Amino acid sequence: MSPTYIRCEWVHDFEDEPYLLYYELDDERYVTRNIEIFKDDRVIRAGEALERNLTVLSDQPVPTIEEINAQEAFRAQETAAQEFEEAWRAAAGNELGSET
Repeated sequence: MSPTYIRCEWVHDFEDEPYLLYYELDDERYVTRNIEIFKDDRVIRAGEALERNLTVLSDQPVPTIEEINAQEAFRAQETAAQEFEEAWRAAAGNELGSET
């Protein structure tokens, strides 16, 4: 099977937490890449070949969309691979802790 992609909004007032999360999941719902976007335009990415001290990949599978959306603060939906890849590339130039 091919990866599953999730776009998740996190509604909160925390300045140090992301408000938008993207996940690329394998067949067992483990994260293979993720993007965290903050309200001040900071971005953090992580992937199997790209982990930084700022974030790491979860060692637990991601819940289903329904389980995520059962939590009032989250609004998740599946998204297309193209949207994830565009966000991944855009994040590279804006990434917190990047060399560029």
